[in-house]
Amino acid sequence: MKSDRYNSRGIGIHNPQVAVADLATAKTIRSILAPIYPLTKGITNETVQRCTRAALSCIGYLEDPLPSPLRSRFGLADLQEAIANIHFPKNQERLKHARDRLAFDEFFYLT
Repeated sequence: MKSDRYNSRGIGIHNPQVAVADLATAKTIRSILAPIYPLTKGITNETVQRCTRAALSCIGYLEDPLPSPLRSRFGLADLQEAIANIHFPKNQERLKHARDRLAFDEFFYLT
């Protein structure tokens, strides 16, 4: 039996935590909202954020499987934007827009 942290397709994220960064930190990470990741002993949240930012530098290679007309019809962000903003949104609106897109993907692929 899978725990609450898993969904039918694998690991999921439930009740993510975010912190509102101070202005000095926000300039460093280029985001006002910063994710707080579950950590393993010896790894800091800053390390995970740095690794996440490095991984995000490669998202330009992702091809969005949803066609532009479909995204426009439902007001959805493109995949690259959604992935970047789910981790380091500049504001609550961008975070919501990213969550909406990723939630749409989950339901779209389940049906």
